[in-house]
Amino acid sequence: METPNRALLETEKLGKRFGNHWAVSDVDLAVRSGRTIGIVGPNGAGKTTLLAALLGLIEPSAGKLHHRTGGGGTRPSFGAVLDQDGLINSVSGRRNLDQWAGMLGGVTSNEVDECLDAVGMRQAARKRVGTYSLGMRRRLCLARALLGDPEVLVLDEPGNGLDPAGIIRLKELIGERTRAGTGVIFSSHSIADVDEMSDEIVYISGGEVVTRWPEDSPRWWRLRFAAEDEDAEATRHAAATVLKEHDWTHRIDPYIGVLAEQSAPLHELLALLSRAELPLGNVEDLGRDIEQPFRGLDSW
Repeated sequence: METPNRALLETEKLGKRFGNHWAVSDVDLAVRSGRTIGIVGPNGAGKTTLLAALLGLIEPSAGKLHHRTGGGGTRPSFGAVLDQDGLINSVSGRRNLDQWAGMLGGVTSNEVDECLDAVGMRQAARKRVGTYSLGMRRRLCLARALLGDPEVLVLDEPGNGLDPAGIIRLKELIGERTRAGTGVIFSSHSIADVDEMSDEIVYISGGEVVTRWPEDSPRWWRLRFAAEDEDAEATRHAAATVLKEHDWTHRIDPYIGVLAEQSAPLHELLALLSRAELPLGNVEDLGRDIEQPFRGLDSW
């Protein structure tokens, strides 16, 4: 079992320049055992370049990259899913994984089967990769990334092409791996998925880290009140007054209730509303407000 929260991969002011353009600049981050970092940002932000640099596929132009893996004997340091999947179309999925396992060394046939089972590809692996859909290719790449039980998983848009069942399984896999001590860093265009799967969220734009949300960053809670229609507005405003008096950031949603943002535990919020004798119906966790940096951006 990996030592909890041990830094496996760290960057200091990491940068990558192509000609006169800095694709990545001054990036500081640490991938830790048993933790997950989610990378979000607009198209062209530098996410893929950053992940490639972490894997050593491209040479950084500035800063430092520290690999602190290698404490697990024959265990590989990295498993990766990249946009350019490197799969051989002319042979079966199983043959692709067998060849990769051979390069890693020490990976048994049973372990290959287990990785295929983990992504639901045992049967489909008999087919030639050239016949695969995008989702099947992605799942095979995930199985390949798991071979040898790597210390760090680096995943570039791992959910691309996956159907809803595949996305659910991806989330389960990341949870299973982090509980086993693997460090995970991944990028995604799905804000909801990043919020759900990540201990830390890093927002990149123009190659730079603009902001980040640690695990204990404020979350939004949607409060629904069990008040009669004629009392609903008064109840919402009464709740807002209580929240303001106790320094909870909040905003009123005229259709639903009060949205309250705070990093304090939920039980403190519930106790506060209970003491005020407000008729709370239910509370919905809306997560961290990671959509905020994207508002106003031209998606085209």
